[in-house]
Parts: sequence; structure tokens; C-alpha cells
Amino acid sequence: MAVTSALRRPTALVDLDPLGPGLDRVVGLEDRVGAAWDVLVSSRGRLGSRSLRSALPDKDGLAVLTWGTGAAVDLEPTAVREVLSAAQRGHDLVVVDLPRCLDAVTQEVVTRCDEVLVVVGPTVVGVAAAGRVLARLRPLTDRLGLVTRRGGTPVPSEQVAAALGVPVAAEVPHQRRLDEHVELGLGPVHSRRSGLARASRAVLDRGAA
Repeated sequence: MAVTSALRRPTALVDLDPLGPGLDRVVGLEDRVGAAWDVLVSSRGRLGSRSLRSALPDKDGLAVLTWGTGAAVDLEPTAVREVLSAAQRGHDLVVVDLPRCLDAVTQEVVTRCDEVLVVVGPTVVGVAAAGRVLARLRPLTDRLGLVTRRGGTPVPSEQVAAALGVPVAAEVPHQRRLDEHVELGLGPVHSRRSGLARASRAVLDRGAA
């Protein structure tokens, strides 16, 4: 979504999952120098939007805030709130990748989001797992949507939506060579005509409607 949005407008991608691979690697920005969470959490005072935008590694309208190469730092809700406020002032869209654990930081961010999307594997097991995640999110926000991933013998999207009580924002088809494109540093959206790009545009257009 962030890569697709950056083709239209300045976009920030914020990585809040300390156990992930680092979103700079996923979108092909690991070779770009810039600030990461370990630098920003140690800063004091109000963070300017221009200062943040110039500090983050970026490419083609996309700025990424992720984790440093060392041990993950502990984030405080107040520091994350300040960073997100600066990101919102300096970019037209901010996309946040949330961890599945709902700690104090994640709860703070969820309440500030215009929409929270839960990615669901459209299988019995996937729907059951999504139900557990949604049960934690519902007390925090009612701005929820689903993104289903096709593959195998999927449960139809309308049945997924009915079972979870949340509308489906988009269906993402299986994308051949996705892992290869990410490994080569090309990012997940190598072609604007790919299924992932089309699904991302559907979600973005839905949010703008």
C-alpha cells in the first residue's frame, strides 16, 4: 500500500514490528542511510515534520521508519505519538505495520488510525486467528477492514466477512515471483499491473472515497 501510494503522493511507512525483517528491506531501501527508531526515541522536544522527512531513508516519494541493525529499542507511547504526528504533518499518507501483540504502543497507534486492516488467510485456521486479533482490536476502534489473501482452497470472501463481522476491503491474489522481487531489492510492487498493486489501489481509493 505504501509503495503504491508513493507513486501519487508523499507517503511514510512506519515499522512497529520489532521482530520483522525490517520494512526497509521489504521495499528495497536497506541501502539508504537514514534515521531509525533507535535515533528517534532518544530525541527530546517537539519533532518537526520537515526534520523527520529529511532524516528518514526515502526513495520515489516513500520514506521508511524502521529499526536499526542492533537490538530493538523499547518504544514509549509518548515518543511514538510525537513521531506519528510529525509523519502525518509531513506526508499525505502514513501507513503503519503493526505487530500482533497489543502492547501500550500498539494500542496508542490503533486509536489514531483512520482504518485498521487485518490480513486474513481465507481458511478455517486463518479466520480463527483473525477472530482472535479482531477481538482485541474492537474495544479500541470500529474502523476495521479485512484484506484476504488467495491461495489453496480459500473460503469465499463473503463468508470470511460474515464470519468475522468485518467488511473485506480487498482481495490479494497469489503473486508469482513476489519473494524473488523482494530478495532482489525490487520491492513487492514490481509492476503497477500486478495483483498486489491493484489490490493496494482498491484499498487506497476506498479510503479516499
